[in-house]
Amino acid sequence: MTSTTSDEASPDDSSKISAAFAARLAELEPNEQIRAIVLPAIKPEAESGGTAARSARREAAAASIAAQTGDAFAAIDGQLEESGGRRLTRMPNRLGFILVEATVAAIRNLARLECVKAIIEDQPLHPINPVAGSDRPN
Repeated sequence: MTSTTSDEASPDDSSKISAAFAARLAELEPNEQIRAIVLPAIKPEAESGGTAARSARREAAAASIAAQTGDAFAAIDGQLEESGGRRLTRMPNRLGFILVEATVAAIRNLARLECVKAIIEDQPLHPINPVAGSDRPN
């Protein structure tokens, strides 16, 4: 890819997935489905020094987060669609978090997107559809 758009994949996902989470992912098969929380890269807006009420500033910040996260949905949804995953959250929460269900491989691919800041575990981490013959809990 030669463009620098927010959906362009970066070469390394190690800074977006914690070492502990990566270790747990490594124990799973690449095609196992898991749930994870995606944190899109959001640019915080500068807080105004005006006399606006605190609640109005919070509402404006929430609207900004929703708009910015919405921009990242196309790239995230595209990656999930390619891998058979899906977004479980219709809209981002007030912090911009998105809950997804995807394969281990898709989680790693999501972490390579520039529009993704981090991916964290949705506790507890276990396969949604355990691999046949596995002794892992379901």
